[in-house]
Amino acid sequence: MMYKFKQIFLVSLLGLAFTGCSNLQTINQNTIPTEYKQQLSTSEAIIAYFDKDASEGEEYDSGYSATPTEDGFYRKLLGRDKDGRFLVQDFYQKNNKQQTSPFWIKEPLALRSFDIIFTDGPITTYFENGQVSSVSNYKEGVEVGLSKTFYHNGQQAFEYEIADPEVNSYKIKFWYENGKPAVEGSVVYKDEQSIYDAKAWDRQGQAVTDNTQINDIVEDIYKKTDEE
Repeated sequence: MMYKFKQIFLVSLLGLAFTGCSNLQTINQNTIPTEYKQQLSTSEAIIAYFDKDASEGEEYDSGYSATPTEDGFYRKLLGRDKDGRFLVQDFYQKNNKQQTSPFWIKEPLALRSFDIIFTDGPITTYFENGQVSSVSNYKEGVEVGLSKTFYHNGQQAFEYEIADPEVNSYKIKFWYENGKPAVEGSVVYKDEQSIYDAKAWDRQGQAVTDNTQINDIVEDIYKKTDEE
């Protein structure tokens, strides 16, 4: 998915020179003039804030905020590597718990985006309660390998892997919150429809064969993993 660059986002690293893989060092507060110290709201390397509804969008800065937002998120810059990628990590504004593991971003503009597709490499996301929310891996904006998503209780909700990118085909497995299997097989997304070639079961363990009913099971599981 391609996004238009609407503005140039210049990232300042406060004069730090990075060679190879570098980490941001704690700034010596004694080197900062007093009049600037008095204006600081934080001395941490926070480079972006996001509102609580920040998510996928057609603009890099969808959900971006220059200042903290209630129940939102903030992003720290941890360093850069020899290829110029940015190592960042996101946190919950409310309790300062991690919302993601450290992850890489290539594009400077993407530092202002909360969309996970700008990740370059592996990433783990977390619910506010500390449980793992998802595990995935990205390369050049495309998911690679097996991706997993979890319920708030720690039970795995579903996993999928691209089977054939040419026809939008995925290998899939879904589970109910109690760990019982829900759907297993493959799905093809075509003309805004989901066509399943899969075994499926309702909550009572009875087999489900109707494509619409299988899709309803899948959509219900999606909704439960999105609940706060």
